Amino acid sequence: MMTTSIDRRAFLGTLALAALGFHRPAAADHAAPSAIRLGVCGSAERLPQLRQVGYDYLEMSLTGVAGLSEERFHALCATVDASPVKVEACNGMLPHDLRIVGPRIDHSVVADYLTPALTRARRLGARVVVFGSGRSRRALEDFPRERAIGQIVDFLHLAAEIARRHEIVIAIEPLRAAECNMINTVHEGLALARRADRPNVRVLADFFHMAGAGEGPDAIIEAGEWLVHAHIASGEARQWPRPDHPDDYKGFFNALRQIGYRGGVSLEGRTEDYERDLRVAHDLMRALAAQAAFADQPRA
Repeated sequence: MMTTSIDRRAFLGTLALAALGFHRPAAADHAAPSAIRLGVCGSAERLPQLRQVGYDYLEMSLTGVAGLSEERFHALCATVDASPVKVEACNGMLPHDLRIVGPRIDHSVVADYLTPALTRARRLGARVVVFGSGRSRRALEDFPRERAIGQIVDFLHLAAEIARRHEIVIAIEPLRAAECNMINTVHEGLALARRADRPNVRVLADFFHMAGAGEGPDAIIEAGEWLVHAHIASGEARQWPRPDHPDDYKGFFNALRQIGYRGGVSLEGRTEDYERDLRVAHDLMRALAAQAAFADQPRA
């Protein structure tokens, strides 16, 4: 049977991700409950709490990190270096006023921002940078959609080359329509990643945004090996997950396990009581990940 060009690109992408330290398990090792890593979006001052509860990593804002003075950045590095919980991802890729879609786009300005920003991200330990940035990629109502998609692809080519130098993977984050009018579903994010055709451009699944777009676990199955990162918050109020929520968190984790996912799932959203909800969400997600892993075990 002949292999399609998309299959070959996916295979080459898998090899490239392996070279960057991302491992897709063989079917025999799907059962390891530690395969899915749990993190929290936030600041370095929360590292002691994350360690105490048992989280695996911190996800920081790239724009926040990029905007620090050299003195404050060095202090941040010292804090992260001293912590057993490390920075593994960054979100907030672009400043709100840095446009990548529109009639006048200056790629030199984009490169001048991304080059030092991604250098700092890698110094902190980040291996994934999330490309959400809804304001930057929003298209004006009368702007041709295909031209906008082409401009986003051009941006991804530029960003992927800079990120490659630092062994960073870019995760396209689909955003619900209320936040951006471009790339609203995992399905669209997958199509964009395939069109960009770069081994370090992949896709993110965000439970909150998926719920807003009416997507379920099948979207994760479709993304398969293209999925490199995930965010989670409730589908309505964007709260950290709790057992009393009606959301199908179990289906989300089951789908991640079904594709052999070994990346991170980061808390992103609102909380009324940080310390309480940090632990409640952690315990819930650990249990769901373990249940999903157990479901993969062959029955005697």
